Amino acid sequence: MAGTVGVRKPIYGMKIRLDEAGIEKFDILYRMHKFDGEWTAWAKNGEELLSQGVKLNAIQINLAPKTKA
Repeated sequence: MAGTVGVRKPIYGMKIRLDEAGIEKFDILYRMHKFDGEWTAWAKNGEELLSQGVKLNAIQINLAPKTKA
């Protein structure tokens, strides 16, 4: 579930994180497309992502296998 169900309020930010089992094997990357036509930078693994006061238009999410560093 995401957003404000039934109250018609826009979304201006988000965080996405995996559970303990998922975070062991994957990274979750996400960014937002804003009504001003711009994409935000990518955020990763629960980082806060804000749209700087511009309403959210779309979300792109990528689940990637962890790489060994």
